[in-house]
Amino acid sequence: MTETATAAEAAASKDTPHEHPVKWGWILAQGVVTLILGTIAFYFATVATLATVYMFGGLMGAAGIIQIAESIADEDHKWSQRLANALIGIVYIVTSMLIFIDPLAASVALTIIIAALFITIGVIRIATAWRNRAKGWSWLWLALFGLVNVAFGLFVTFTLPASALWLIGLMVSIEMIMHGWILVAAALAARKTQTASD
Repeated sequence: MTETATAAEAAASKDTPHEHPVKWGWILAQGVVTLILGTIAFYFATVATLATVYMFGGLMGAAGIIQIAESIADEDHKWSQRLANALIGIVYIVTSMLIFIDPLAASVALTIIIAALFITIGVIRIATAWRNRAKGWSWLWLALFGLVNVAFGLFVTFTLPASALWLIGLMVSIEMIMHGWILVAAALAARKTQTASD
């Protein structure tokens, strides 16, 4: 009976998947590196903006080449649809070329789009807060965030083209800094969990 129970326990432990410990050191290193790069990008927002614009142009060019290649290799659709896909790829490539020819103009265009998004999101938040004003004082926070969105969008718009030199880089750097802190926090939490389990 004992031997049977021991064999059953051994089989159960063999079938039970073992949890692999999280390599928190690598996560911590990645978070620190991301924080450093994000901080550098924050202080050199113009360089980060141009780098982001060039990367965007490169991605559009690559997408255009892939689109044209797929339209040529595609034999399952009519020639009209294949031609339409090829034209889309050509538009991507031409846009990519224009970005590389004049990255500052591309930065201005992207900044206008970002400003429009901030204003639109702000108006939506204010309208939502106004509709929910009867539900309590918490609608004021939503309205406040909406006003901040609109104010920032208008500020970016009225400071063009100067804002096009720093806005994209600033947003990228802030995202990198936030992501870096998240990775650091996750690594420290994983380390604490492993230490407690040991």
